Amino acid sequence: MKLSFLNSLPTDPKDLATNGGIIIAMKPTVHAWLLRQNIAAQNTLPYFSNVSHESALLSSDAAAQWLRAEAKFLETTFGIEYAYREMFIFLTRFAIHYCLWVIDVVQHAIDRHQPTGLFASCQSSRPAGSFYIESCENYLVKLVRIIAQQRGIPFKIVRSEENSVSGKFRMAYSLLRGILKSGHPMLATARYKWLKKRFPKRKKILYTTTAYQMDLVIEDLKSGFPNVDFELLAESPLIPSRRLPPQWDAFQTFVAKLRQNSPPFSYLGVPFGDLVAQKIEDNIAPYLVGYLRSTPFLDQWLDLLEPAAVLTNANRADDKLLAELCRKKGIPNIVISHGSHISPKNDFERIEWGEHGKQFLSAPYSHIALQSPIAEGYIGAYKPDALTLKTGPLIWGRKIKRVRDLPLDFGAEKIVLHAGTPKITSSLRFQIYETPDEYIQSLKDLSNVILKMENVRLVIKFRPMEEISIETLTTLLPDSPKITIETKQTFRDSLSRADLLVSFSSTTIEEALQNQIPVLLYGGNGRYQHIPAQRVKKGVPLSKSALYFAPDFSDLEFAVRGILALSPRFDEKIFEPYIYGESQRESLLGKIL
Repeated sequence: MKLSFLNSLPTDPKDLATNGGIIIAMKPTVHAWLLRQNIAAQNTLPYFSNVSHESALLSSDAAAQWLRAEAKFLETTFGIEYAYREMFIFLTRFAIHYCLWVIDVVQHAIDRHQPTGLFASCQSSRPAGSFYIESCENYLVKLVRIIAQQRGIPFKIVRSEENSVSGKFRMAYSLLRGILKSGHPMLATARYKWLKKRFPKRKKILYTTTAYQMDLVIEDLKSGFPNVDFELLAESPLIPSRRLPPQWDAFQTFVAKLRQNSPPFSYLGVPFGDLVAQKIEDNIAPYLVGYLRSTPFLDQWLDLLEPAAVLTNANRADDKLLAELCRKKGIPNIVISHGSHISPKNDFERIEWGEHGKQFLSAPYSHIALQSPIAEGYIGAYKPDALTLKTGPLIWGRKIKRVRDLPLDFGAEKIVLHAGTPKITSSLRFQIYETPDEYIQSLKDLSNVILKMENVRLVIKFRPMEEISIETLTTLLPDSPKITIETKQTFRDSLSRADLLVSFSSTTIEEALQNQIPVLLYGGNGRYQHIPAQRVKKGVPLSKSALYFAPDFSDLEFAVRGILALSPRFDEKIFEPYIYGESQRESLLGKIL
């Protein structure tokens, strides 16, 4: 029996028929395509279990600690340390996680099926267009080949279609888009010099983006502080480069050490340090050198503008650079995170939320805006060196209009809204987020439950991504008028109609709680509970609650029916623990200006 692993579409489907055996689709898009070709295939769920999440995360943590101890290539002119180190580890972990995931899936599939031959999809190797691992880099083929050699199993490649857009073109397009968006840095410098000369005594507040509803925050602040100028800070140019000899030489020395396959870079007996080293050399190191070279622009702009404070939502790549510079210059730097941050409930959550938080609340900001009491749990667990401001919702969780008369009105039907944040295979986060296949399975489970219920509709708030397209969903999910895939409306509009939100791990959970809409936590084979909730067990009556947790598919229908029957929507008392009251809320800038 032969075993094939595909992460891209085969050039000739007949090759698969010739190979025979079992086909494992490594991405939902590939799985859906195979099914449309009437080719039987499996996804990765049977081979990457909850135990796999834990095992891979422990290996990832060991690798991250090794990186922190061994990475000695920090630029020192501006005294920056945290931003460079943590950005490097943040990007490198994506490559590490991809290798861990592939190794785990392949090893467990081989153990289960005992194949006589292994196959893996292979494209013509081309440069990647980002610091994420891409199919054109053929990491899947490289890892399967290593495992085949170790186990003495014959191995062949399956020729696959190539992405029509080259990596170099995508990189060039990304750089051009950045320049068009922010303008040439010298133009920004000229503008800031003019502002300093024209309005020398006016207080200035800088903000770093208008994304994630930051524009609404700024509009509110402008109304409250009419005598303050609010200025959108230009983005420093992050142009990948190998032309900074001291830093590039340091990267080369580090990569050479990593290629020795130190113990943290071996998993289930498979070494992968050389592959991670290659990704660092090809994409991550040039990006980080560009990151280093962007620092002088931020430093100069802060000196020119002399802001009273800087506001960010941690969306920009240079936000941590900016935070560290602000701290050194004594400038208040306030983060209003666009994510949800919770208190870890076990060691596995502590690892991943800890790494996640290093890009957000644990970065060197002077102040942290707490948008809900839930974030206090994170502060207590990780103790970031910053002051906190209990602001209540600012960029998420704003009050919505409770209406049903907007477009796509569903009349008297109860609306179950699903909104999730799956991580594609090139940016996996073990334990606390769903893999693409886990996300699809959650949608399948929920769809099958809704199809059994009268006067209930499932609305899937969906953002198309590389590994899950609308066509993928329509192929893999039941075809029914009771299921709506929503891609155009804002989440706020979708939430305004919902009687129940279902999610695994997402900021949408907190948005629902802020608007007094109950939440059912479901997915990932019950391994993770984003926020402590009432546990659902089939047959045990439910009580009114803001949050419920269904650990298993056998509990899901009972949970949905029970929650909709109780109708806890808008019951203010049960939502109080998750919402700051008006008397608790603090001004974002009142203590600073």
